[in-house]
Amino acid sequence: MSTLKKKYVKRGRIFQVLRKIGADIILLQETHFSHLRVPNLGNGSFNVWYHATSSSCAARGVSIGFKRGTPFTLYSEVKDPEGRYPLLKGEIGHLVVTICNLYAPNVKPVSWLKDVLGKIG
Repeated sequence: MSTLKKKYVKRGRIFQVLRKIGADIILLQETHFSHLRVPNLGNGSFNVWYHATSSSCAARGVSIGFKRGTPFTLYSEVKDPEGRYPLLKGEIGHLVVTICNLYAPNVKPVSWLKDVLGKIG
């Protein structure tokens, strides 16, 4: 089986599991998407996506996906240029929320986390 075909099979299985468990919001890590090529993950069920990508598709990358019909309104978005987090501020229904998918580095993760948390305030 080709590498490309394996990716699509793996992606299809992931979405099968997500539909089965009834997820409305999903957070994916190690997506390995590059700035130049972010695939369309809209598969009918999850149609709104926010990504943080790295300059290389060989590392990092995180995504947040919303199921069709999830009443999310985006107020602001901050993306890490290294592909370690998207930080979303918005509203679900009438509840103001902050959603962040963090992929911390192995080197100095505590200081990195303090810096990111400072951006949430």
